[in-house]
Amino acid sequence: MNGGGGSCAGETSCVTVAIIPISDSVTMVRMFSVGMGIPKGFIAVDSEATLKKRCFMGRVLAITGILLTVLYAFFAWWLVGDRIQTLRCMELNAVGDFLAGAFGPVAILWLVLGFFQQGIELRQGTAALLLQAGELRSSVDQQKESLGVSREQFALQKANTDLEHERLASSLEPKFSLSGRYTGQGNQGIDFDIVIANGGHTITCVEVAFNGSVLHKIDVLATLNKTVVRVNFSDYNVISSATIVIRYLNGLEQFKMRRFVVAFDLINTRGSWDVSVTPKNGYPVNTVHA
Repeated sequence: MNGGGGSCAGETSCVTVAIIPISDSVTMVRMFSVGMGIPKGFIAVDSEATLKKRCFMGRVLAITGILLTVLYAFFAWWLVGDRIQTLRCMELNAVGDFLAGAFGPVAILWLVLGFFQQGIELRQGTAALLLQAGELRSSVDQQKESLGVSREQFALQKANTDLEHERLASSLEPKFSLSGRYTGQGNQGIDFDIVIANGGHTITCVEVAFNGSVLHKIDVLATLNKTVVRVNFSDYNVISSATIVIRYLNGLEQFKMRRFVVAFDLINTRGSWDVSVTPKNGYPVNTVHA
């Protein structure tokens, strides 16, 4: 790259013009947008050597034409100069024929010289267009690469946005921790306490169902608070496992449900019961609309 220049309209966009010598005959002027990194356009211009060569060829053709015209004029004067006075006595159509024959070779000469000059211009123009087409194809490839990078950036931003959305939604959900304990045996049967602790966002309209029956309702279960649900089994032989479903309204005012499995194990050595709840935060259940 022989040189370049640019002008910036602001901190985020800048246009740079780079002069790239492609060959001895044509130079490509390439404009870049620094802020985007994408070529903005291509302009095919002649190099200094080509301009000098074209000017030289034009001068050669012009001088050649002038010299041949002058020589032809002298030749024509030598040939018919002594008979020029007879033109006055000739008819107009004869005078026209004479002038056409006299200046016809000169016209043909300049026509041929113009043809050669036009051929030089066309060859140079064709070379410039071919080079420009190649650079435009290169520009398309670069734009495709830039588009691929933009798609990757968009996908990354979308992934980050989805992650932030998930984090926000998670921050508005409760963090349950359930535990159970054996409380004793009385006339009504065997009693157990299920402790429901909330370590996440405050929830409202809480309902606790045990094996399909709603046993407990509270309006608000705040963060770091807990509530206790008493469970009674009248028949000793049916105690094995149960399902607890907690229905609540989260921070987005959406009704959600979580399901827990409670296992009861008799410890014969101590005459007591061991209560375990899995999982700690429950299985998510499809959203229930109010």
